[in-house]
Amino acid sequence: AKTAARLDHPHIVRVYDAGHDQGEEDLGMEGGDGPNLGTLIKEEGLGVRKAAQITRAIALARDYAHQKGIVHRDVKPENLILERSSGEPKITDFGIVKELAQEEAQAKLPPSLFSLPPPSPPSPLPPFPQKFPSIIRSPSPPY
Repeated sequence: AKTAARLDHPHIVRVYDAGHDQGEEDLGMEGGDGPNLGTLIKEEGLGVRKAAQITRAIALARDYAHQKGIVHRDVKPENLILERSSGEPKITDFGIVKELAQEEAQAKLPPSLFSLPPPSPPSPLPPFPQKFPSIIRSPSPPY
């Protein structure tokens, strides 16, 4: 939870404080006032446009967390809350996170993984027939 408290993104539920009270973990966090995505899908369904908007927002939030060296390892519809007023999604439940080492968080894939091999030359075309089959030739013009 203290790890999640380092994150400040519009699509991540804000954790203000974390501690322990009588052996239980206690979190002070922003309240989500809407349903989770799993409930919404079961009760109302989800249109393609809304699904794309949610996917984009969550991808941006996850990218932000990854840049901070934090990986949420339990992203699922039940851990995505939609705000009633705006319908905007927020990732919640950072109970299972992994903190990446600084060098791991900043690692870049080599460009060779993204390059394509040079195109191969086109295959040669068969020779153009000198005589057309009779079905193509017509004794009279088609008009």
